[in-house]
Amino acid sequence: MFKKIFLIISILILLIILGSTIFLYLNLKSGKLQKFVINTVVEQVGKKDENLLEQSEIIQQAFGFVEPQYYLLLFLNNTELRPGGGFIGSYAVIKIENGQPEILKIEGTEILDGNSPQFESIPPVQLTKYLKIDSWKFRDSNWSPDFGVSAQKALELYRKENGLVASKINAVVGITPTVFENILKILGPITVDGIEFNNSNFTEKLEYEVEYGYDEKGKDFADRKEIMGNLAQEMLPKFKKDIILNWQKYYDLFESMIVQKQIMFYSLDDQIQNFLEVKKLSPQVEKTNGDYLLWVDANLGAWKTDFSLERSIEYKISPTENGGFLGEVKMNYKHVGTFNWRTTRYLSYTRLYLPIGSELIEIVGGENITAENRQSNSGVELGKEWFGTFVSIEPKTNKELIFRFYLSPTIVEQIKNGEYNLLAQKQLGALRYGLTLDLSLGNNVLDAKPAELVENWGDDKYELKTDLMVDRYFVISLKH
Repeated sequence: MFKKIFLIISILILLIILGSTIFLYLNLKSGKLQKFVINTVVEQVGKKDENLLEQSEIIQQAFGFVEPQYYLLLFLNNTELRPGGGFIGSYAVIKIENGQPEILKIEGTEILDGNSPQFESIPPVQLTKYLKIDSWKFRDSNWSPDFGVSAQKALELYRKENGLVASKINAVVGITPTVFENILKILGPITVDGIEFNNSNFTEKLEYEVEYGYDEKGKDFADRKEIMGNLAQEMLPKFKKDIILNWQKYYDLFESMIVQKQIMFYSLDDQIQNFLEVKKLSPQVEKTNGDYLLWVDANLGAWKTDFSLERSIEYKISPTENGGFLGEVKMNYKHVGTFNWRTTRYLSYTRLYLPIGSELIEIVGGENITAENRQSNSGVELGKEWFGTFVSIEPKTNKELIFRFYLSPTIVEQIKNGEYNLLAQKQLGALRYGLTLDLSLGNNVLDAKPAELVENWGDDKYELKTDLMVDRYFVISLKH
């Protein structure tokens, strides 16, 4: 129920990004907003419930009926993957009052960063080491894999850089180009300045125009992203009509984009933020009692090379002689690209998040972890243990990066008590990864969700191949 309400909000946010509002095509007066939202939700769910009043109040606040609301929108380029969803290449500031949105600003982050006053903000050591920066700026702010934490840091730096209406921002929204690619699958191609944008070339064409195309057309660097506004002007009229005809397709699309962490929300209002977190609309590093796995890549100076990478993760567990368990997480990177204007060798600072108490044995395939640099490549954050290393991958090659460790004593005890739960979380903004589990748990598997293939039943192993399109949960009961 709550989720469906915020799907409606996400549609409004997308329309704002495109330069207009849901009310233009619904022909609704602002006073009818609450009735429309409630009726739509009731129609979808099929009945009213006791939470309807609370939902109505949240909707009124989000649409600026209580007081004007200010949104900071982060355009997260996931072809240049960062922990918080993708490199923040551009941003927008939106004001909504009585249901009517107004775009206050949209520009590249390099303009804000370049014009900011001097202030002290020490970046993570990895950004200093590999990007050679000594001051933490807005465009590199999303270093955390938890969207709420990244959004808070983005807003902190936005304020320090004297961003427009910085003190009034009520919420932060992140969105990746994957969303627009999927919109164009439904909407069809859009032509701007003689260039056809479709679901297959949208991101690449846009990247080329803002990196090189503007110069070829004789435009100034400061105007290189004006094509985004031209795209909005062409896209909006068609979108307004099409969303009425294909409501269910767009509804399903926005639902999938939220689950896949391509659209993300953070509110400065504690009550609303709690609401968002509970309903998975503000993706976070989850608190868990069982086993946990989160692989986080940070593209540092590798251009848009994530577009050319195919990834698959394999997680193995095996018993040790002393009654513990050895864990191994292996990422296979396949670089299918070449050296060109868009892609180069892949350079990533990669972190693996595991349950507290996990003990690292070794990392194979990355930069050497020594006694001297171990402290800067490990830590405790967001209720998890993390270990990190730097990896470089040449075009047209495959490379394995392997973390070996002892499972946390807490997880070992759970296995001995006949139960094993695993949450494998997907990185914000990431695309599809393969996921293979090969878990030898010491005792026969009695039941598992999701189930293995029938031919694998009846032993002490849990073997499954799936993907990390979304977060994956596994629950296994063992004989003991």
